[in-house]
Parts: sequence; C-alpha cells; structure tokens
Amino acid sequence: MTGIEVAPLGPDEVHVRIASLDRPQSDMKYFEKILAEDEINRASHFHFHRDRERFIAGRGLLRVILSFYVGMPANEIIFTYGSHGKPGLKRQDGQPAIEFNLAHSAGTAIYALTRDRPVGVDIESSQPDFPVEEVAKNFFSPSELTALQALPSTSRTEAFFKCWTRKEAFVKALGDGLSCPLRDFDVSLTPGKPAKLLNVGWAPEETSCWCIEDISAVAGCAAAVVFSGSPRRLHVSHWGLNSGTDELPAEA
Repeated sequence: MTGIEVAPLGPDEVHVRIASLDRPQSDMKYFEKILAEDEINRASHFHFHRDRERFIAGRGLLRVILSFYVGMPANEIIFTYGSHGKPGLKRQDGQPAIEFNLAHSAGTAIYALTRDRPVGVDIESSQPDFPVEEVAKNFFSPSELTALQALPSTSRTEAFFKCWTRKEAFVKALGDGLSCPLRDFDVSLTPGKPAKLLNVGWAPEETSCWCIEDISAVAGCAAAVVFSGSPRRLHVSHWGLNSGTDELPAEA
C-alpha cells in the first residue's frame, strides 16, 4: 500500500499514532487479508457489525504500523500475549526490540511504540453527564478522590478523565491487568498541571521510574501514554480522524 512516510523510531523516542477506525472499504478488504486466523475468529464474535469492523480496522492498522517499524510484511507479524493478555511482538532475528500498546474509544484508535521499554496507552471519550464522583469513589485512591472533590464542579469531569486515562495507561504499561488495583497508586489530575505518577503504593521506589504524558487525541477525548525510564521525545501523528479516507503508511 502507498501512503505517508513514517519516521523511524529512535531509542530516545516515543511514537504515538492516532487513527480513525471507520475506514473506507478498500482498507477493510486489505485488513481482512492480513489478519491472522485467531484475529478473524475474534472479530466474528462481535454481535454488532460496526464493532466487528472497528476491531478488524484496529488490528489491521496495528499490523500496518508495526510492519514499518520492524521491516516485514504486515501479514507475517506474529503477536505474543502476556499472562494478563497484554499483546507483544514476537521478534525475528535482527529486528529492533519494539514495545507497543493500543487502545480505542468511540471510533478512534491510539497506538504507542517505544524501543526496549514498557509502554501503555489509554483513550476515553469524555462524557459530560458521566457520574464522575460515584465512579471515583470505587476506583480512585483516597488522595485522588480528595483532589477531585477539591476542584470546582466545572473542572471535575475533565479531571476525572485525565486521572482515569493516566491510571489505565500505567496499568497497561505494567501488563498486570486487573491484578493491579487502581486504588493502590496515585496520579495527578488537576487540569492545567503536569501529568505525574505521584505514588506506587506497593513499591514506592518505582514512582520515579515512570513517565506520564497526556495526548491531545481528538475533540471530546482524553488520552495518556505511560512509559518507563527517563523522559523521551514524544512524536504524535494523526491519520484520518475526520474523514477516514486518508492513505495508510507504506509498508516496509
């Protein structure tokens, strides 16, 4: 496939790719050809057509993106899965050690890629009438809940979704799934203030080992990426968030 050029991933960089999951039929036909049998089977279990199509698009885009970074055809990429379901890349001889993570919400997918370091990403559609305090009481740490309630009511929805995406991205970076209670660590949440991991309850020494960055994904959404180590140069690109008719990046 032809399309825009994607810059190589440097060792001191984090690449974030944001794309529409509502793709033209030409893309969908291509994605169906490059997906593995287990991915096609997973797609078939979705009850609604739109959900099935978006799953196929999300996995197809992932394969196209990775094909550039690892230098192999998209249909030959093999995924591995951690004990809690986090996907990884089965490396071939001579390939760079690429770590990745993905998330999607309301037809928008976000992909984060690094070299030799764990990474997690999350995106959520911000809902103005969402019961933020009720949910926060069940999932936020006591200090996060206090910080949320101290904000003006007009800022709480934005703060909630900043906190939620930062926490989800951290859990996904760890790869521990639901075994990592969201209440057991703290992130910052005040709008306009830097994103930070404030405390890791089970391992305080880990607090300074991770970085959080907010991502301006698309109007009406909050998103964040978390990665280990020192701060990295962050590169963000958007593909087809408005029309879904953009060209895909060329395969390696």
